[in-house]
Formats: sequence, structure tokens, C-alpha cells
Amino acid sequence: MGEKIVVLDRGNVEFLYPDDWSVSRNQDGHITLSDPTESCRLEVSYTKIPPEAASFPLDRLLRRLLSHVPEAGSEFEIQSSSESNVRFAWTDYSYPTTNKRTGNDAEAHGRWLVGSNELFQLLMTLYYWAEDAAWAVPIWTRIFETVQFGDGSQLARPEDHWSRQRRN
Repeated sequence: MGEKIVVLDRGNVEFLYPDDWSVSRNQDGHITLSDPTESCRLEVSYTKIPPEAASFPLDRLLRRLLSHVPEAGSEFEIQSSSESNVRFAWTDYSYPTTNKRTGNDAEAHGRWLVGSNELFQLLMTLYYWAEDAAWAVPIWTRIFETVQFGDGSQLARPEDHWSRQRRN
């Protein structure tokens, strides 16, 4: 399986995703990525943050965000990591729902991630069926591993991106 790259706002945030997934932009500015069977959906948004928000604890922010998501409940474990000036907090929760395609009761998962550097903050939400965890979780892990934040110097044009440069 190959990969494609999402570059948000001329290089402020970028990540890789499977090349057979579809990508669409919502009216509210979020990006939605779906696998070919539409069993798995990743929603992505990002924002520039003011300097005073750069040190706000991401685990607290994630808990606050999820307090507005009834499916998440209140019993979920938040994990976090940081490297250099990049920080992440994420969680995975399960909830019962009805599969609209089959009409059957099913277990679904929501996996939320907040990441930031001193300039930008990213929110990624992945929704998938429990029965698809064997392939959905490794894809999530790969996407997460490839997240990069820019330094605020935006690309002048798409051709300037490192992935478009020809090697001599």
C-alpha cells in the first residue's frame, strides 16, 4: 500500500495517509478521510494558537473536549508523549451503536488525538468498528507517527514541498 501526504495551510501541519483513502473538505474547514469501504473515518482540523496557549496541558484539553461527547463517557485513559517542542495526548474509547448499513448493533471506537507545537494545534478523530481494529489501528499509528508541525514559514507554492522535490 502506498501513501499520500496531507499538507495543511502550506506546511503548518502535515501527515501521511493510505493512498486508497478519499479526502474531502467540509464547509467548516475540517478534512475528512475515509477508507475505500467507508468503515473507518478520520477527521482532522488544526488552528494557530496564541503563545499563552502553547503550554496548556493537552491531557486537560482532551478531557475537556471529550466531556462534550456522550459516547466517550467519563472513564477513558489519556496517554501523552512529547518530543522536542511537539506534544501529543490521545485516547481510545468504545461505545455501542447501530451499524447503519447492516442495522445490527455493533461496537464502535472513537480515537481522539490533540497535538501541538508552540504555534499550531491539531485535532484528529478516528472512528472505526471494533471488528476493523486489526487494520484500522495500525493505519492510525502510521498517520500519528508521520504528523509534523511547521515552524510558521509557509511554502510559497506546492512545488516547494519536500515531497515534490526531484533528487539529483
